[in-house]
Amino acid sequence: MSSTFESFCASLTPTESRVWQGLAVGRSNPGIAAELFLSCRKVEHHIGVIRDKYLMLTGLTVKEINLRVLLANAYWAREIA
Repeated sequence: MSSTFESFCASLTPTESRVWQGLAVGRSNPGIAAELFLSCRKVEHHIGVIRDKYLMLTGLTVKEINLRVLLANAYWAREIA
């Protein structure tokens, strides 16, 4: 695992990590909200924070990524490593 990716993982709060996991398994925002007992708006906020942290550490831009696919791939890559 790269140090950038390890830094990204370490920067996530426990709730952000659980939201990230929900994204990785294909749950919708309302599905994640229901599972974590959060509002949909709070899930959207956490997804935005996760996106911003990932973009900051990787140097990618929003135009270069499909956020849900990228974060799901990153999550599963971590699980396999």
